[in-house]
Amino acid sequence: MNILYYGSNNTINDKIIDNTLHNQTRTHKNIRYLENSQYLTFSVINIHILHFIKSLIQTTTINNKLRKIILLNIEQCDKECMTILRIILEKYNNTTQFIATTIHRSKIDKPILSRFILVRLSVENIKIDVIPIKNITTKPTLTDIKKIVKKCRKYSISDISIELLNITPYKSQFIENSSNIEYQYCFHNNKDLAIETLILVCFYPPKYDIKKSK
Repeated sequence: MNILYYGSNNTINDKIIDNTLHNQTRTHKNIRYLENSQYLTFSVINIHILHFIKSLIQTTTINNKLRKIILLNIEQCDKECMTILRIILEKYNNTTQFIATTIHRSKIDKPILSRFILVRLSVENIKIDVIPIKNITTKPTLTDIKKIVKKCRKYSISDISIELLNITPYKSQFIENSSNIEYQYCFHNNKDLAIETLILVCFYPPKYDIKKSK
């Protein structure tokens, strides 16, 4: 499941890059990118880089683990790049997850957009503080989470997700799961369930080892 985060300024890039991981700068034939234990990050996208990415994802990983590639500001792709990217997204969707960002969604071809789940991130200067989330100081129990959910009902799912992304110690897992939770919410429309699941993923990925309060 590919995810495209979009917003009005480049602070969206800061939100999805996990600085708690050890990001190492790599260079291959003048292609610079970041690598850590979870994913590869490319801040520049052109034909040469896309061919390099294709060469990487054509090889199998240990235990056939899903590859994760972050592409920043994909609106920088020209027409030819868009075509190559679309082919890569179609061909390797079972082996590679692409997480992308853009500040100009309108510049991206519709066939590309259709291959992503779209998640809007709030603009930094109009960001809404979700106070019940900001007030969390310790890992909440299930009872705590139930109380937090009630206090968060007046906030949007998107704002809650962004606030949780800022505090979670599991950024990569949260990014992967939160987009799916928001997508499912569009169908079941159960806001309490969506909020509770987001909080659980924030603090207890990948399985919920939570202990109920007595």
